Amino acid sequence: MRSATVCGTALVVFALLLPAVPGGGKAASTQEEVVKEMLATLEQVLKVLGTIQDQPSAAAARPELKKSADRLADLRKQAREIRQPTREEKDRIEKQYQGKFDAVLKKFRTESIRVKGIPGGAEAIKELAVAPEKKPKNPAKTPEKK
Repeated sequence: MRSATVCGTALVVFALLLPAVPGGGKAASTQEEVVKEMLATLEQVLKVLGTIQDQPSAAAARPELKKSADRLADLRKQAREIRQPTREEKDRIEKQYQGKFDAVLKKFRTESIRVKGIPGGAEAIKELAVAPEKKPKNPAKTPEKK
């Protein structure tokens, strides 16, 4: 059961990161800026998760976790919309930030397991879930209703 929880949590985080890794506030203008902001946001999530010790602190953390999840979703959208890096730039960004992301994600998995064991913790972790993006329907392929 725990491994399924860890896998599910990791999938949520990876789904947020994959579009930007090799690959608040103002919009980031480069892929590297998006990566830096994602990393900073994930570090903020870790700080908030670290404050959760009981049910009241889990409830108090939920709004901040939701805000962070929204920020990560915004960054993901920005990553798709800005100029994509060249192969060399992408490789450099990956080399520079992959270790940092790996460390943050390892801490995230550890913290999420700890928090889920606290009353109200699982609900707090759910605030980090981001709904998958819906693809727009192509009206030409939609069957007509009669």
